[in-house]
Amino acid sequence: MSTAGLYRRFGEPRSIKLSICLRYAPVSSILALETSTEYCSVALLRDGRNFARSIHAGQSHSEHVLAMAREVLDEAGVGLSGCDAVGKGLRIACAVAQGLAYGADLPLLPISGLAAMAEELRIAHDDDLPDGALVLGALDARMGEVYWSLLEWRRSDDCGDSAWVELIPPALDRPADLALRLAAEGRGSASYGCGNAFRIFRPELAPLVGRIASVEVPHASAIARLAACVLDRARDRGVEARSMFPAEAAAPLYVRNRIALTTDERAARSSSANPARASDFRPAGAR
Repeated sequence: MSTAGLYRRFGEPRSIKLSICLRYAPVSSILALETSTEYCSVALLRDGRNFARSIHAGQSHSEHVLAMAREVLDEAGVGLSGCDAVGKGLRIACAVAQGLAYGADLPLLPISGLAAMAEELRIAHDDDLPDGALVLGALDARMGEVYWSLLEWRRSDDCGDSAWVELIPPALDRPADLALRLAAEGRGSASYGCGNAFRIFRPELAPLVGRIASVEVPHASAIARLAACVLDRARDRGVEARSMFPAEAAAPLYVRNRIALTTDERAARSSSANPARASDFRPAGAR
């Protein structure tokens, strides 16, 4: 699983908090792919228009994602070479987006699906999200765990732009441990929660947020918008995007290397005070 944004100062270590500065009318054309959940989505943001496709793919993302990309490009009447960059989410999207970007000599912008869900939440609020709102994004990671991060919405950052600021980078935890993790980071409850983990693990996660949003999975449209804003900011700073985000150097950042529990681990969790459901132990599979 991977995440990336625009460093406040280019080239700093990964431990530096990331931020994505938003513009209300990004000028870049971005093809974006998202495959981190059972849904598969593709979007093309071009000339202020959003061309998008989304299906419930289950485990068959690889059978659909390229055809969906071709559909949105054809609908917009543009070839891949007419795009400014490719934006991607996780898993299959990483490999496919890398191939597309490398073949067309385009930069590849990795955007966290958790950040994309926060952006969808902002759009759902008609861009009226309160300054300083904290958004806890959490997706079901199977094996009784959740993939999560904490972001803050700032209407004006130190550069004068609106921005999503990543306060806690993507991590993997059992739902019952999230409260301890937030407390260890000096954070209490968040303003909003989004992601399918809030439905699946509602008893454990609902107390951590003031309100649970209806956004359950990330969509490529939000990834395209965030990627376009990152690219536009890089251009403003005189940074050559292809060298800053080279497709050939893209690689996932894994927060878990295992996709299944052992029999003994499943038995131990089943007998714990917070038993996980049997469905949580099915392998996440490759997408």
